[in-house]
Amino acid sequence: MAKTVEFNAFKNYMLMIHRSVDSGFFRNLYAKVDGEEQDILRDGVLSCAYFVSSVLFHCRLIGDLRTTVRGLEADLRRSGWQKIEDPRVGSVLVWEPKVFPDGGVRKHVGFCIDSTTAISNSAVHRVPKAHPINAEPDVEHRTIESIYWHADLEAGSEK
Repeated sequence: MAKTVEFNAFKNYMLMIHRSVDSGFFRNLYAKVDGEEQDILRDGVLSCAYFVSSVLFHCRLIGDLRTTVRGLEADLRRSGWQKIEDPRVGSVLVWEPKVFPDGGVRKHVGFCIDSTTAISNSAVHRVPKAHPINAEPDVEHRTIESIYWHADLEAGSEK
């Protein structure tokens, strides 16, 4: 007699997020830019959207891998994610744009793991790190601009 197996999608999703901390898996992604091959994530400096989209894509919560927050946010909306007012465990957090030393202006993205903590990629350490929810790794304060939630996470989440 065949056994019935049902994956606990939310639990597996959260385990993947937690176990990503300090993983170098998201540091590099090679592509040809104007015919020249380069690491478009700059060895982990620009990996926040790739990290988040990798987890979401693996869990079938978005359509494709993304390397920019703008592209990720568009995919979130297309994939049924809704903006919510308050962070929930498992929600996707988008922090306000910030000017970087290279002159670039970039948003930041990560995951809410509890009422005070998030996990996102650290540009300094070049791997995902846990940090205060109202900041980002190695940055004292950064305001959350948007919070996204997907109904498919509802069954296993805590409200």
